Amino acid sequence: MVYLNKKGFTILEILIVIFLIGVFSAILFFAFNSLDVIKRARDSRRINDLQVLNSAIQILLNQNPDVFLGNENLIYLSLPDNNSNCSFYLSKLPPLYLPFSYRCVTSDNLRKINGQGWLPFNFSNLLLGISSLPIDPLNNADYFYSYITKGNKYKLTAKMESENFSLAMLDDGGIEPLLYEVGSDLKIPSPQSGLVLYLPFEEGTGTIAYDLSGYENDGFLYNFDFNSSSRWVKGKSGWGLKFDGVNDYVLIPTSTSLDFRNKDFTISLWVFKENLSESRIVSQNENLTISCSQINFGTNSENKFKIDFYNCNSIIISLKSLNLSNWYNLVYSNSKNDSEPDKIFFNGSKDNEGGLGNYLGNPLSIKLGAYQYQGILDELRIYSRKINDLEAKLLYYSAK
Repeated sequence: MVYLNKKGFTILEILIVIFLIGVFSAILFFAFNSLDVIKRARDSRRINDLQVLNSAIQILLNQNPDVFLGNENLIYLSLPDNNSNCSFYLSKLPPLYLPFSYRCVTSDNLRKINGQGWLPFNFSNLLLGISSLPIDPLNNADYFYSYITKGNKYKLTAKMESENFSLAMLDDGGIEPLLYEVGSDLKIPSPQSGLVLYLPFEEGTGTIAYDLSGYENDGFLYNFDFNSSSRWVKGKSGWGLKFDGVNDYVLIPTSTSLDFRNKDFTISLWVFKENLSESRIVSQNENLTISCSQINFGTNSENKFKIDFYNCNSIIISLKSLNLSNWYNLVYSNSKNDSEPDKIFFNGSKDNEGGLGNYLGNPLSIKLGAYQYQGILDELRIYSRKINDLEAKLLYYSAK
């Protein structure tokens, strides 16, 4: 007969296992926190660098109010490139459309302060000036400094890494919650963020919702009666626009900057729904019947957020439902890469993911609220790139 050894773990063995678990947990904890500390240190440097540059430009303008501020519609980048149009980075940067373009200088000139550096200013004779132009701590296609001018105003931007410092991007007074902005006019467009449409609905009157992205993708109001069911009302942030669910809609005309064919893109919108009907809140090419050529961003009969491209691979539906007469920030982020999922976010948190396939629709007009949407809309943003989880959270907090 064979006797099995039923001996269990000894107290010493249990203590050793507990000790090892504690050691590994401590290693992971310190590794994670060390990484966050590094990110925060880089973010702190970014804020300091931009404040130093902003102060230097202000001093320069005080000494000479007629100083050359640069060429309008050029996005000056801190990235080195042998070609002035930043061709090495173009496939990795958010795409730009007319009238905007990127501007780079060579690595030899990048940090020069004589007007040949990445900024178009000559700081050489500046009292208490700077010895070299700062650049982003990472200085790659994801993290870089930028400068843009319009009229006699200007703006500098940077992108934060850590969640703590990212909140500073919400409180800097600018219009782009995904960038840290300083300068003399923080309402200057930031196309380098990928923003191609931004309707804040702050007009409160009239029949035009003006686009602040810089691409002039204004929305035109149709069939609004401007009575109790269809009018300008209090929105999530400032004013909003109320739809009656019958025949009113906002039309955004055809634009090359709204061409999402085989591209990454993101739609973010605040909605306040007042009925249970299935609705199409944002749509492009709604009359086309070619597969994968419509964008249908809305809700289904269960009042869940859904997105589809019309007769394409699939539909993505949120796990959560919308309660009537409550504000929700709905975000859809599309990836052109089939190996990466498309994501939907519900009030700043990822709710679901899937794959809709490549969108093939022509850049025809976009309509808001054209199909049975009854309720209020506010803060529509469309980006020509996908966003990450932290950025989705920032879009939520920006109007919360």
